[in-house]
Amino acid sequence: MPRVMVLHLVEDLKLGGMEQVIASLALHLDKTHFDVSVFCVSRGGLIADYLVRQGVRVEILGITSYFDLSRLLKLILRLRIEKVGIIHTHGYFAGVVGRIAGLLAQTEVIIHHVHSTYYGYRKRHFAVERLLGTYTKRVVCCSRAVADHVQDREKIPAWKCEVIYNGIPEIRTVETGAETLKQQFNILTKEPVVGSVANLFEHKGHAYLIQAARIVLDHYPSVKFLLVGDGPMRPALQAMAGNLRISSSIIFAGRRQDIPVMLNLMDIFVLPSSGREGLGISIIEAMAAGKPAIGTILGGIPEVIEDNVTGLLVPPANHEALAGAILSLLGNRRKCAELGENGRTRYQEKFTEKLMLRKIELLYHSFLRC
Repeated sequence: MPRVMVLHLVEDLKLGGMEQVIASLALHLDKTHFDVSVFCVSRGGLIADYLVRQGVRVEILGITSYFDLSRLLKLILRLRIEKVGIIHTHGYFAGVVGRIAGLLAQTEVIIHHVHSTYYGYRKRHFAVERLLGTYTKRVVCCSRAVADHVQDREKIPAWKCEVIYNGIPEIRTVETGAETLKQQFNILTKEPVVGSVANLFEHKGHAYLIQAARIVLDHYPSVKFLLVGDGPMRPALQAMAGNLRISSSIIFAGRRQDIPVMLNLMDIFVLPSSGREGLGISIIEAMAAGKPAIGTILGGIPEVIEDNVTGLLVPPANHEALAGAILSLLGNRRKCAELGENGRTRYQEKFTEKLMLRKIELLYHSFLRC
């Protein structure tokens, strides 16, 4: 039986949770049944470059507008000529472009993947999602919270929504290079490190973590706060740290691809999301590495963290509650170890890459048999 061509479409492939999921699907879906390619609708990025180096077919279409009819027509023709069997779109822009192209090319299976709770959508966005949902075989949701959002706000019927949790490969903290990085970041061996891995966007809530840091440092002056990621909020966050006179304790590490090593530097992991969060891949990474995790009661985060069992949950946009949670762990090594161990067990049960891949493959096969 010939392999089915699967085409993943996404606006771009920078560093982020959605991009990590696409990379896993492109690299590790069953190659005996599926021939996987990735089209970046607008532009590439670090993950696109990585996939190319790994031998994945990645193409950049250069479509930056819904009115770029010439490039859209070329995409439709390619879908027909290459006999794409499954189109799997990610994110709003690629979801619109890819599904319209797939519909006009008469692609047999069209799947759309929703990676967050997009409360910032306007009425027209919801209307477009509702219309395109009519022609979509399944809407894959990365958490139950995302599925509820899709059903409530986009009016997609429940039977069409399939919850498939994001999964990551097996991860262990890596000792190699840790001491060198500590020296680079001016972290002394015995100084506790509270870390976060997230792009510096407003909805990720780093401002509340920095405000919490001011409280924590009054009790534990030697703590360092390691922020891994970059984005438009960086200047404002650096200014906030300066105004609070804690700049020397806040480390902006920028974008990193050596996440296992960075996690090894951390004693406590925090994802302080305050606006939206589909699931929180960085929390899963921390739990896979056995790190005690703190998250907010937002989106899919409570589906990953069971409060006081696999981590701690605090209300979003509440720096005092966040500071309290951090302080409770800094003063209790036994609790840190317990949460870290339980978190790793939960990762193994629900959030492995193998489990995610298997469910996606079963979804594909369910339509190919029809």
